[in-house]
Amino acid sequence: MGRLWLREPFGKSQYPSSYAGQRLWIERTGRLLGLSDAVPPRTSEAIGADLGIAGMEQREARQDFLTAAGLQGRGQAVVAVLESLNPDRHLFSRFLAAGCRSGCLDRAWLFEPSLKRRISPLSPLARALRRPP
Repeated sequence: MGRLWLREPFGKSQYPSSYAGQRLWIERTGRLLGLSDAVPPRTSEAIGADLGIAGMEQREARQDFLTAAGLQGRGQAVVAVLESLNPDRHLFSRFLAAGCRSGCLDRAWLFEPSLKRRISPLSPLARALRRPP
C-alpha cells in the first residue's frame, strides 16, 4: 500500500529512471483532495467537507502530505484519504465539487434529470441533491 509504481517516461523526460509522471499525478491528486500547499487551508477544509472527510483527518493527511520527504510519503497520504471516502452514488459529484474548489477544474456541471437542467456542483441545490455521507 502506498508503494511507487514502475517508472514511466513523461514529456521531455524520456529517461527510464525518471519519476516525473508519478510526481505529476501525485501533485494533481493532492491538489484535488486539498492536501497540496497550492490550496489554501480554508479551501482545504471546504474540500474535505465536500468529500465527507472528517476535519481532523483532513488536517492530518494534509500535514502528512506537506511534510513527506518523497513521493512514497505523499502517495501514502493520498491513499489514506482515498480509503476514507465513502464510495456511494454521490462520489462523482463530490469529486466534481472538490475539483471546482481546488482549481483543478475550471467549470463543471451536473445534469439533474428531475429538474431537466444543468447545475453547478457548488450550488446549494447540488449540495441538497448529493447528501453528505
